[in-house]
Amino acid sequence: MVDEIQKETLQNVILLPKTVEYYQFELTRMLETEKYAEAKELLRFLMECEGKDETTAGEWSMLLGWLDQQFPDAVIAEQEEVDETEEDLLKKHIDSKVHTDQQWVTGLLQTLTGKSSFEKKWIALEQLAHIKQKDLNSRLKDWVEQTRLHPMLQFKVLQTLKQRGARGKVTMKRLGETVELTISQTPLKWEDYPEAIQSIFHKVQEVCEVYHPSLAYFAEQTWKEFLSCIYGTAIYNELMEQDERGQKIWACALHYVADQSMETQGSAEEIAAMYQVYEGEGDEWFQSYSILKEVLGQAFSYRS
Repeated sequence: MVDEIQKETLQNVILLPKTVEYYQFELTRMLETEKYAEAKELLRFLMECEGKDETTAGEWSMLLGWLDQQFPDAVIAEQEEVDETEEDLLKKHIDSKVHTDQQWVTGLLQTLTGKSSFEKKWIALEQLAHIKQKDLNSRLKDWVEQTRLHPMLQFKVLQTLKQRGARGKVTMKRLGETVELTISQTPLKWEDYPEAIQSIFHKVQEVCEVYHPSLAYFAEQTWKEFLSCIYGTAIYNELMEQDERGQKIWACALHYVADQSMETQGSAEEIAAMYQVYEGEGDEWFQSYSILKEVLGQAFSYRS
């Protein structure tokens, strides 16, 4: 993200307290899931922003220095060969754990099926994606089909199954719908999503670069979380069919949701004008906004 925003613009970005709180949470999540390259990129972005207090700035600077020292080769790769190398290193790390601790896989499965936190279940799934054990695919399928899970965890199970090379379909309840999903079609990275869905966020990104650079990162995370909640549902299918006008309406709604969450106090009228969403489109705009708020609200009301 830092590469996409001019440095001189970043120097004018002011982080509000709510924004700082959000980024602190994101950094914690990245470190817990060993996403060191992403954490370093985010820290460099934050260090260029204004509005952080001296204590926070010092903590971020020390953390970035520690990450650079401990993980000097952790970079977000742009070439497929580099991605494969990083993937190989992760697999070797997990293989080593499996061979040195025979109870480790059992512990990961207990984490999934027990009363562990959302974050611990997430980390367990990331590790299970690289474990070579034949019966894991069927166990993961049974678990996601028979257990009431957070919609983001359901999506993570689908991604884990695809990474493991599983085939076939999975049937589950998602946001009140019974859906049958083909494992091989599950998006693993941003580029796997349909163009219309990517375009909605890109419109928000373009507007944020002009009016509110610090909001772009939060809007991106909000959109990806929303997509992971609705994947395979009627809402997701409708998003894939949106034309240019529909994409602008959804982009406007996403911007407003992110703006409200960050408490940056932009008015609905001001934001609508940024996306050329006019008074006659108010009902559609409000409907998209309501769907975003409802889905995200429901998802986080039982995140545990």
